Amino acid sequence: MPNAVGQGLPNEQSYVVAGSGADEVVQDRVTGLSWRRAAGPQGVTQAQARDECDRLTLAGESDWRLPTRIEL
Repeated sequence: MPNAVGQGLPNEQSYVVAGSGADEVVQDRVTGLSWRRAAGPQGVTQAQARDECDRLTLAGESDWRLPTRIEL
């Protein structure tokens, strides 16, 4: 029998969604990390994605960045 999602984790998963439409942001209540709920443009380079983060203002925040490998 497959394990349930999150089973065995030290903390229960807990997320909150704020905003609406393309401005929706998801916050992980355990880690404090937030991310854009909608997918960004496809087929962009890492440099282009960083530039998008630098220009992005979402949920009143303008300090967006790409996640680290560990965060992914």
